[in-house]
Amino acid sequence: MFYMYVPDYILEVMNSLEKAGHEVYIVGGAIRSTLLNTKVNDYDLTTSATLPEIYEALDGYRFINNNGEKHNTVTIRSNHNNVEVTSFKCSDNSIRSIEHDLSHRDFTINAMAYNPKVGLIDPFNGVKAISNKEIVTVLNSKDRFSEDPLRILRALRFASKLSFSINDYDKKVMFELAHKLSEVAPERIKAELEGIMEGSLVRDILIEFKDIFGVIIPELKPCFNFNQHHRCHQHDVYEHIAYVVGYTKSDFRLRMAALFHDIAKPDTFTMINKDGLMQGRFLTHPEVGAKIATKIMKRLRFSSEEIEEITYLIINHDGLLPSTKKAVKKMIAKAPNESFEVFEKLIDLKNADRSDHLYLDSVKVDELLFIAEEIKRNNECLKVTDLKVSGFELMEMGFVGKQI
Repeated sequence: MFYMYVPDYILEVMNSLEKAGHEVYIVGGAIRSTLLNTKVNDYDLTTSATLPEIYEALDGYRFINNNGEKHNTVTIRSNHNNVEVTSFKCSDNSIRSIEHDLSHRDFTINAMAYNPKVGLIDPFNGVKAISNKEIVTVLNSKDRFSEDPLRILRALRFASKLSFSINDYDKKVMFELAHKLSEVAPERIKAELEGIMEGSLVRDILIEFKDIFGVIIPELKPCFNFNQHHRCHQHDVYEHIAYVVGYTKSDFRLRMAALFHDIAKPDTFTMINKDGLMQGRFLTHPEVGAKIATKIMKRLRFSSEEIEEITYLIINHDGLLPSTKKAVKKMIAKAPNESFEVFEKLIDLKNADRSDHLYLDSVKVDELLFIAEEIKRNNECLKVTDLKVSGFELMEMGFVGKQI
């Protein structure tokens, strides 16, 4: 017997709709999170009421906006919480029902509904899919992915974040229809990409579904199977990128920097003779990579702040590590807004990059972060212009030359 906690502010909305003679159910992530024993972030409702009937039944609530009206969705305010209420999905000439509504949802783990009086409705075995840790589309895979190609990336997001596998047949269809992602608005792609990159399974997803990532970021394609011809590298450029992403902390900007950090290697590749052995060299690949990444991020509608931080990380990922307090200060001073947090991300990226190299020691992360924390705690100056006295003032006091 399935039971889920439903807060009072949701029950009040449900009661208002039911008193007006309408069916109403909780759907989506709240049920999935309950089954996974993870935190429920929000509750979405679906109802048999049409849009005008929703407005009438919930007349006592404050409506936040009408941006979702084209999807028959309204957002109301209930006890200081936003609640989305959507009419049942309804095909032409079909009867409005919760079963029909669920049949047009993307994956079985999202095609469940709950009402405290009715219990759990699970016509497509979503509970079983969660138990098996598997992403399975509802009914016909080609129909679901064709209705909205973004669902291809949604499948990858759920797999990456939940550490689930994807049904084999669904994988096949995803690859077949991946080209349709070029029709999707860049803002929507970026939103799904953020979820994928923050997931614990991101490395495996990047490698297994690289051809899909090649559709949304075609600049990655030259990295596929590109041999680095270097004794320190055991992976081709793209696999190395995927491993570095997986080694970094779960932070979107950091992981996007990792995704782009070596994107320019194919463009900057040359072979040199070193100690009698021919090996690959990639001069200026951080700088060239930052330019390529900027073009990609502008296309995907990244904010200027995100672009500034990510390009800083790319440009500085391959430089010498700071070994003194002075060097640490200099590196922090170059970070956007002199951010200690961004400096910490840079150290994390450098460590992740070196972790996928042979014959290289990892970064002494704790030592560098201790130095940075000491600088921050003592509010030490990062550069000369931070000082409260200028060189001219010292000259007026009688100091000269090296004394200054």
